[in-house]
Formats: sequence, structure tokens, C-alpha cells
Amino acid sequence: MLLDGGQVWSFGADRYGQLGSDADYKDTFDIADMEPSEDVEVPPTADELVDPKTSVRRQAAAVQTVADNGNALTGVVDVAAGGVSSLALARDGGVYAWGSNAHGQLGLKEDYNDSTTFTAFRASAMLIDRGASEDKDDAANQNFADAIRIAVGGAHAAALKDDGYVWNWGDNSHGQLGNGSTDTAYTPVQAGDGDSKTLLLDKYEVYN
Repeated sequence: MLLDGGQVWSFGADRYGQLGSDADYKDTFDIADMEPSEDVEVPPTADELVDPKTSVRRQAAAVQTVADNGNALTGVVDVAAGGVSSLALARDGGVYAWGSNAHGQLGLKEDYNDSTTFTAFRASAMLIDRGASEDKDDAANQNFADAIRIAVGGAHAAALKDDGYVWNWGDNSHGQLGNGSTDTAYTPVQAGDGDSKTLLLDKYEVYN
């Protein structure tokens, strides 16, 4: 739940850190383990790699969501909760994510130097990477910016920018991201063909 002071509180299941209340609860996995090899004909799925690293956690009372530095997350104007991950929209247009990252739901840029070690889950809020987007006021900003609406699906997420374009990241096995691909996107990709866009009108009705 979002308080009028911009803080986020939540309760319930927390196996993947989706309540965002514990900066020390996190782990990684190697996405290369999902590739077939001579020794492994049918490799494990992302969920099969991530799930054994988690523990059964639940909160019957409200706990406060924290940033990665352990301090309370503040300045939030909207929240969106999925089954195993959550998003928060910051007042400045940035987007925070926490919970499971088995399918790239957290929108983190982690493939530096061709690394295949990615975050499996984390229980603290992290700013998502800009991916293929760009901050219109600061091209050097590596974080997603200018968001005005957010949404979370089963294993993917979406953000609407103030220019009317929709950006998505996460599981894309059924084309959920709308970018003409079925590949998982670990950072935001634009929905549509680049020429189409969705406009948010004054009454918050979405039209194509």
C-alpha cells in the first residue's frame, strides 16, 4: 500500500522478496545454465534455477519497502504488484522494482563484459535500467525515466512514458512485450513498431 507521504508498505507472501523489506535477502543465478549442452539435453528453466535459492517467507503485518541501501523507499506516487515482483513509480519518473528476476522482471542491466550471472531475486527496491529508451532531458542517465504509469504482469512489467510510448521488460514467451519477438527482455524494450504509440488522455483512458 502507498501512503500519502510517498512510503510503501506491504504484507503477505515474500518468498521472492516481493515485499521489498530486506536489503540482505538476495541471490544470483547463471542464465547460461539454461542452455542445452552435450551433458544436458533438457536444461532447467529459469524458475527451476531460482526457486531452490529462495526460502518460505511471509509477513502477517505490514513491513516497509526499502531501497538497496537499506533506507526506506520514499517519493513514490504509484505502486503495482504482481505475483512475485513489484514496481514503484517515483515522483521524478523513475521506476523501482523488487522481487523475482527469474524472467528479467526487475529490468536490471547486468550483462556487462558478457557476464551470464544475473540477479535471481532481491528484497529491496532497485531503479530499473533505461534499456533501449533514453531520458529526454539527460541522455547520460542510465536509469529509466519519464514514466507516468506502471503495470506488472505474471512475469513481465510495463511502463508508459510521458510521450505516450509503452516500454516493457521480462518474460516474452507469448509475445507479452509487443515488440515482435518472443525473447526475454532483461531491460526495457519498446512495444509496437516504433511509429505507433499509446496516448494517455485527461480521463486516463487508453487509446491506440
